[in-house]
Amino acid sequence: ESLQKFIRDHDDLVVNDEDKVLCISTKHEFGSITDQNIESLKNAIESYFGGKKYKMSKIYSQVAVDDYPYIVPHKKHQKKVYCMLCSLELNKVQNQIESHIKGRKHAYRVREQESLKEKGDDLSEIVDPENIPIDDNDGDESMRSDDSEEVDDNVEEDNIMFEVV
Repeated sequence: ESLQKFIRDHDDLVVNDEDKVLCISTKHEFGSITDQNIESLKNAIESYFGGKKYKMSKIYSQVAVDDYPYIVPHKKHQKKVYCMLCSLELNKVQNQIESHIKGRKHAYRVREQESLKEKGDDLSEIVDPENIPIDDNDGDESMRSDDSEEVDDNVEEDNIMFEVV
């Protein structure tokens, strides 16, 4: 009875068909319910709710990306979001997203977009979530251009003798 009341009090817990307690948000499955392990199961659930994995899962699931203009879910990382104006990846944590939106760079770019809208420029390329760049480059390519001159390593130096002391 005490375990059933405990499960009813927590919105994130449910008992599945196999009489096992299941956490809805993280899909964590606790042991099956028997008369002997009710207290140990209750203690395990309480300790899980106090743990880092559960707390972080709750933080990531509470953020509604639709509330923020120009912020879209990241294509590859489900724990991140992407700002289309600033081309910036952010963690999917509400206070980090809000601090970015209140920031100077983002505010400047929002004003810039608003002025472009007033002029009637087409913003579909900027605002379209399909145009989010995917950075597959690991930085292995060199930064020099193709028309740069190559330095010949076999240049003879003046005949200078060095004496080793």
